[in-house]
Parts: sequence; C-alpha cells; structure tokens
Amino acid sequence: MEEGEFRVAVKLSIVEETISLDFTGSSNPAKGFINSTAATTTAAAIFPFSVLWAWTRANEGLLRPFSFVIPEDSILHAKLPASVGWSPYHPSLAIAQVVSA
Repeated sequence: MEEGEFRVAVKLSIVEETISLDFTGSSNPAKGFINSTAATTTAAAIFPFSVLWAWTRANEGLLRPFSFVIPEDSILHAKLPASVGWSPYHPSLAIAQVVSA
C-alpha cells in the first residue's frame, strides 16, 4: 500500500478570452486507486466556474474559453494500467478545491 501526500498544483491565468489551467507540478501517478483521468480532471477543474453560468446549457461549447495543461506523467492524467477507482470522488474534490483557491 502506498502512503503519503499527493500534490494537485494549478496555475490559473486569463489572457484575453482564454482561461488557462496548468496542472504542471502535480504529483506523479499513484500506485493506488486515487489517480484521475484527463477527462475527469477537466470536468472537476471547470466545476468551480459553474456558478457563473447556471443559465447556460452544458455542451461542448462550454469548454471553448478554457485551455488545459495536464501533464501526461501525473496523478491527473492516468493511463492504463493505472487505477482510477476514486477518480470522480476524492481526486475530483481536490482538483475543484485547488482551482477554487
């Protein structure tokens, strides 16, 4: 069993009409089931912005103002055979919290 803390890092910047979320500096993939897929990371990252567009329909246009950098060798961009069992739960909450902060 793997023990320790895992880091979710984000640098948020706004240039013209693009909100850039750069997750460089996040931990390497975990041996356990707390990794996140890139899709789950993206969804969790935009969640804090949802209060701004409660009246907007959720479709692919919702992502247009966003740019994402999710390093492939990180806990936030898991690929097989990495386990992602908790991806929509604990990792998603950590991602949303760090973006909100």
